[in-house]
Amino acid sequence: MAAITKGRVWVTDEKEVKELLSRGFGEETEGKLLLSAEETTFLKEKRKAFPTHSGAKELDFGGLMKEFARHDKEFPRKYIVYRDLRNRGYVIKTGLWA
Repeated sequence: MAAITKGRVWVTDEKEVKELLSRGFGEETEGKLLLSAEETTFLKEKRKAFPTHSGAKELDFGGLMKEFARHDKEFPRKYIVYRDLRNRGYVIKTGLWA
């Protein structure tokens, strides 16, 4: 499960953290995985069962797009580029942790 808190997405399930890290997603911090908005949306689009919550509400792909676009008007454009590169086999890091 991934939880959105203050615009950041945290994955706390140990098994999920290891699996996502092995596939090049996120940054591990104190046993949790911090995902970018692009990574989270990509995972939701590809793995429809990937649960993502904002408060008590689970967000679908469209809900994530709206949530992240609220904070960054350029998010839809950034996501299209991220998805294209990821689908080509590249592992993209956003600089979120810099």
